[in-house]
Amino acid sequence: LYIQSEKTKNNPPKINRKSHKINKKHTKKKLDSIHSISKKHINLYNDKNSSADDISKAKDNLLTSAGSFFKNYNVDVDKQLFVAVMNLYMKNVDKKWHTPDYTKFMASCKGDAGSVVDDIYNKSVFTNQEKYVDFVKNFSKKSIKKLKKDPLYTLAISLVNFMNDQVVVNYNSIQQQIQQLNRSYMKAQMEFEPNKVFYPDANSTLRVAYGSVQGYDSEDAIYFKHYSTLKGVIEKDNPEIYDYDVPDKLRELYEKRDFGKYTQNGEVPICFIANNHTTGGNSGSTVINFDRAWEGVASDMSYNPTQSRNISLDIRFALFIIDKFAGASYLLDEMTLVE
Repeated sequence: LYIQSEKTKNNPPKINRKSHKINKKHTKKKLDSIHSISKKHINLYNDKNSSADDISKAKDNLLTSAGSFFKNYNVDVDKQLFVAVMNLYMKNVDKKWHTPDYTKFMASCKGDAGSVVDDIYNKSVFTNQEKYVDFVKNFSKKSIKKLKKDPLYTLAISLVNFMNDQVVVNYNSIQQQIQQLNRSYMKAQMEFEPNKVFYPDANSTLRVAYGSVQGYDSEDAIYFKHYSTLKGVIEKDNPEIYDYDVPDKLRELYEKRDFGKYTQNGEVPICFIANNHTTGGNSGSTVINFDRAWEGVASDMSYNPTQSRNISLDIRFALFIIDKFAGASYLLDEMTLVE
């Protein structure tokens, strides 16, 4: 939920958009829909230059986004998360960083968010798709009063305003100081070691990572090869488990051995592993890299070269799915395939 306070509206803080992403991470997820409805609708209704068409378009956009928001939304899970986060905020964050409305809320429930979570979620328009859609469709100036009484709204607006007033401005100011000091720090290093080759700042540049495709020893007497195949998928087929329920057509293709040209030693390769490191968001470079081996998950903290492996999709499997499984070979006609 986000309605600009008078203080923020009249004196908007200068926010570095790049560093402000860090602030957004704290309020993302659940508050996105709240943020958008208040910001778009209320500002439109308060703006004398806004037309009925502007408001109608804003409503349509919100109704469209509501579909994707509520598609996988589970109110029971969300309640559990709400209670857990409220308690963690109280336990792990110093009181000076508690927002006024959060402090008031926790005092009203005597520190037990779980005792009032059902009441809060029943009162809020943001926890039920039908209520939300009805609220958006019939939104008017009168709805603003209702919005300001929404319990999730009051918590969210308090957090956003508090972050803008107490955190973002100071954070950006410190970041600017650090950037300036980094220049002096780098200059001093280069003067101290004039013969050393220093790596350049890679931000906003093309980054190249390289490694070797290789398997690894998982446990005593257990060795994982450097690639997996469709055969392994069929072996794991289990209709009782969603993630392991192999589609009938894929099973049929395997039984008929209808693999086309996408094979290696008679099988369709799916993934391969290599000793590249996947920390810091370099996943997806040149190959479709999507995960890392279980034994190497903690490699950000303690890198283990004998077991740390990233998992990449073999492009032959992607082409096999497009061509044979999906029957979309026309897409391949638009590609230049180098064999």
